[in-house]
Amino acid sequence: MFSMWPLARILEEYHNENDKSFIVFADYLINSHHIGFVKGKKGVFKNSGAATELIADTFSEAIFLINLDADILY
Repeated sequence: MFSMWPLARILEEYHNENDKSFIVFADYLINSHHIGFVKGKKGVFKNSGAATELIADTFSEAIFLINLDADILY
């Protein structure tokens, strides 16, 4: 149920976003929560609106977790 965003959508959403510190590259269940990068921090984060949580150290690890359908993503 994850949608990986193409570069065009990443740029469009970033341009329209008020908070420029979180760069989204995927969402779950039509924007239930987002997965992306936080400027100035290392790793990949999940943002559910209420909190931003580190889920992976690298982009490759995040993709692996998405493919694995890991519980940490929910």
